[in-house]
Amino acid sequence: QYNSTNVIKTSSGEFDLIIDDKADILTEEEEIKLQDDMTSLLEYGNIAFVTFDSDYTSVSSKASSFYSSNFGDENGSLFLIDMKVRELYIYSVDSNSRIITDMKAYTITDNSYHYASNEDYYTCAKVTFQQMYSVLEGDKIAEPLRYFTSAISSLITSVFICFVYAYLSSRKKKTSI
Repeated sequence: QYNSTNVIKTSSGEFDLIIDDKADILTEEEEIKLQDDMTSLLEYGNIAFVTFDSDYTSVSSKASSFYSSNFGDENGSLFLIDMKVRELYIYSVDSNSRIITDMKAYTITDNSYHYASNEDYYTCAKVTFQQMYSVLEGDKIAEPLRYFTSAISSLITSVFICFVYAYLSSRKKKTSI
């Protein structure tokens, strides 16, 4: 249901779902579809989608402030899009924060960022919530940047080891008497 500020707020037993699109990046139809997409996450805690377009100190402090003012310290997660600096941010509390770690949150936003870059904010949010649900279910998600970084680190380490070996084996040895 909509309240006076066009914020969708739904309650499902002990947890709540909020869609607060202050930046007005979604149509009403997309907000309703997104609400359906987010409903499965209610079994893991409170869930929120927030957009804003204002000068705020930091995205993390905005997320923390919004979450605590709406949900207190109850279990849940929030996906926030800051249109001013074009930043995606996932904030989790309690047991969700132990499952959706900062690294997982960065991976999820990396996986959905290209949709936001193409101004397809509904798909960006939908993919983000699907991946959050997968992580909470214990499933694996694609982590291409992690694999790329591991491959580059391995390559640099092997080149360094080869260099050290070549250096040590090419040194002149003194003859003994």
